[in-house]
Amino acid sequence: MNFASGAEKVGLVLSGGGGRGAYEIGVWKALMDLNVNVGGVYGTSVGSINGAGILMGDFEMLKHIWLSTDYDDVMEVSPEVRKIIEGNLSSLSVLDVARILRKLFAGVDIDPLRIKLRELIDERKVRSSNLDYGLVAYSLSKMRPVMLYLEDIPEGQLVDYILASSNFPVFKRESFGGENYIDGGIYSNIPIELAIKRGYKKIIAVDIGTYGLTDILNFLGGYRSKADIIFIKPRTHFGTVLTFNPEVSKKYMLEGYLDTLSTLGILNGEKYYIHGNEDIFEELFMSLSASDIKDVFNALNLKYIEDVDKKFLYYRVFLPYLESLAGTNGKAPFYTCQVLLDDLASLYDVEWLRLYNTRELLTAIIVAYEKSDVTSFLQSFMRNVRYGKLLEGLKLLFYKGKMPVDDEEYIEMKKRLEELVTIN
Repeated sequence: MNFASGAEKVGLVLSGGGGRGAYEIGVWKALMDLNVNVGGVYGTSVGSINGAGILMGDFEMLKHIWLSTDYDDVMEVSPEVRKIIEGNLSSLSVLDVARILRKLFAGVDIDPLRIKLRELIDERKVRSSNLDYGLVAYSLSKMRPVMLYLEDIPEGQLVDYILASSNFPVFKRESFGGENYIDGGIYSNIPIELAIKRGYKKIIAVDIGTYGLTDILNFLGGYRSKADIIFIKPRTHFGTVLTFNPEVSKKYMLEGYLDTLSTLGILNGEKYYIHGNEDIFEELFMSLSASDIKDVFNALNLKYIEDVDKKFLYYRVFLPYLESLAGTNGKAPFYTCQVLLDDLASLYDVEWLRLYNTRELLTAIIVAYEKSDVTSFLQSFMRNVRYGKLLEGLKLLFYKGKMPVDDEEYIEMKKRLEELVTIN
């Protein structure tokens, strides 16, 4: 799919997911940085909130909201109720849990969110945007979904319908115009249908929650035959859908940005986010002296061949050894390098939620290797039996080789990521 600036417009679909919503803002910022031509934004629940913010075009405002919002900005709950919401039950008795659950079933008051949205969402700006917009709510009064585009929403009632779309089941029911509403996610949590009905053939769907029954039926019914759809979703979740915490939001925003770059092929790696196509093993290997190469080969029990050049030793001896461990025979050398680094970093519990190039990821692995404590039999087997010799060889490669400098594109991307989660 072509996402270049000026290409065909893309429909952006934002799912519901409560406190995970900061992820969608990270996705949006990545799409802006890539000059993706978004023509319309369609959302359910928190996706409808973020969608309205996106139409306002103020990334800094949305970033500030997510990186400063806590429970008190969303709902009125006691410390005990908060423990239930967070899944922290260890300090509560069975009777406490039962009593608190009765309160939850009575409905959580979200007046703080209502006040906040009325202050922050500028309906005039939303309606004057050049972007299309749609949302999903569910009318309990009429027992039917309410799927509306911006022109279908009466003037002055945009926030009312956004609150209706965002009415999570444990919240007090949202009522206006003689109807009671509940979260649109019970019907369609990821409303791709709204984008398809607007004629979009290219759709980016951000999935931070669960699928409603209608979503599942629509997928089975052949959404993919109607449009090219790319799904962007978190590699992992933090907290629950009702976790509203600035530090958690910071993680989600960073993850959303990185996942977008990864999904669109800008970054590599299955478990880690790896920039570039460099083979750090080759670069270090080619900087070694003949005696250093012998030391590396001895550590790996590889046969050193006299009177051949370094490239022969790397491509005919060292690289095949790496490929045998990575299971990447026939793949590009940089791919073998990334597969091994991805796997080793995971085994040694290297921090994953950040941007790496192969140089920095190898450095982090060596540091973790030198400090490592075996925590399980499986880790012991994988670390010592499969990768024990490899790590000793890579350690020599790391300390004896000459590290390349970071390229400007990588430095700039790291700078953007730092700014992404910094409030000015």
